[in-house]
Amino acid sequence: AMSVLLLAEASTQQSRESLPAAQLVLWSTLLSLISVPLWAWLLNQPTVAM
Repeated sequence: AMSVLLLAEASTQQSRESLPAAQLVLWSTLLSLISVPLWAWLLNQPTVAM
């Protein structure tokens, strides 16, 4: 939702100002594609009793 808001707000501005918003959306998407499967894998590991 934040990505859409950032891009929608940036599209009404000059095109030069929309580039940082698009880069932020790209980086956050790439980070989520890596971190979500990693967290799923970590949380599915068997727990070790201490």
